[in-house]
Amino acid sequence: MADTIHFSKLMNQSEDIFELALLAARRAKQINALRMAKYPLPTISKRTEEEDYEETPKEYSVDWDKMEKPTTIGLNQLLEGEVIFKRAELEDNEREATKEL
Repeated sequence: MADTIHFSKLMNQSEDIFELALLAARRAKQINALRMAKYPLPTISKRTEEEDYEETPKEYSVDWDKMEKPTTIGLNQLLEGEVIFKRAELEDNEREATKEL
């Protein structure tokens, strides 16, 4: 069972919960891309029905269900300060546009 992450720990990293969600999602996407590069999934090619029956299914080299989920890893890295991020500075005209909203 997964451990719960307390909301107060997340809010210590940033005041904006949406920013934290975006950062965790981006980091999870990076982790997933690295996993897919390291353990590529087999591709399915077009074959005849006879070939399908002759071949036995290949086993995956990794048990994906037992691996820790990328989102959990991303959130933990964010909490531990392993993820470095910079806020983009808004230009003057962008600041004025956001004030009008």
